[in-house]
Amino acid sequence: MMSQYPSSTLNVMPCPPEKRREALLKLAAAHDPAQQTALSAAVKAMYHQSDTQWEGLWVTLEAGQVTAAIWVQRLPMNMAQLWLPKVGLPKAGLPQKRQILHLCC
Repeated sequence: MMSQYPSSTLNVMPCPPEKRREALLKLAAAHDPAQQTALSAAVKAMYHQSDTQWEGLWVTLEAGQVTAAIWVQRLPMNMAQLWLPKVGLPKAGLPQKRQILHLCC
């Protein structure tokens, strides 16, 4: 499933398995030392999970490259952890983040 926001050429889609590492590096927590341990633990907990468990990882792609990512990580008891996109990406400003949130959540 691929969604396209009507007012732009932004393609938001579930992250393909081969782009997962690249997508995780686009999350804000990957660049914040205070959050890196928690993100690392979350990813390690997913190592032996099926691809369907990664359905909450969404990306924007441009020319085949991940330009932004957001991860809604499922947790027990109907809870979730929201891992936000990295701020300051040239093409991932606040309006784009709102588009990603709107399309995937």
